[in-house]
Amino acid sequence: MPMKPKTGSELFAIARGVELCRGQNICFYCGAECGQTFPAADYVKKTCTIRQYVVAPGSDYVCAGCAESKQEKTTIPVYDEVNPREKTKIRLFSWVITEDKAIAATKAHAAWLQSVCIDPPEPPYAIALSESGQRHVVYWTSINRRRDVVTLNLELDKITYKVDELRKAVQITEMLIAASGKTRLQDAPSTALAMQIYNYWGELSLHEQWMQMFGKPLSRLAVFLSRKKEVCKNEYKGVEASK
Repeated sequence: MPMKPKTGSELFAIARGVELCRGQNICFYCGAECGQTFPAADYVKKTCTIRQYVVAPGSDYVCAGCAESKQEKTTIPVYDEVNPREKTKIRLFSWVITEDKAIAATKAHAAWLQSVCIDPPEPPYAIALSESGQRHVVYWTSINRRRDVVTLNLELDKITYKVDELRKAVQITEMLIAASGKTRLQDAPSTALAMQIYNYWGELSLHEQWMQMFGKPLSRLAVFLSRKKEVCKNEYKGVEASK
């Protein structure tokens, strides 16, 4: 009988066709049971600055999934690309992971990532989102076993949400992006943003909603998953479009 994954990294290993190699030790990164196949010294830099985030900082070993997630020159299937990318780094991508496949995505695939986060695949699955491409995100992620409530990680932040709440949050952020662009939403609500909203929509209720949302994990996720300004303007036409 196949082993059932206990962590997001183990699910990643299964999806990538990597044997789990369980044993009597605990993985430095994700805490999965592991043997001595992958010494931590080979995968953890002496200058590691994220020890406060790992499950077992005293462990001398990592699991097969975490070892796989640290690959720097490997073959990666990217969403909507016919040919996989060769000799590239796992950490450069966001990942949607199920038992039979692990699909990578970039920021250019925001629309697809948005659809996945709002309408997740059948469990078990895991979602790891990379904002910078500098962080290893797979070994922070959790396995989800339901579809109405989801836990994922955006870089190092764990975010748990109800899909209906995310759907509403994304709609609000995309209506704001239509008026102001995406970059503006990374800063605190301001008079400049309010003016852009008023000029585009003819009223300020969206600004009031954004003031309540800003700074919360769900709003950060919604902004990350939102599409480009041009796409949002085509879908959400304000008073500007009627002039």
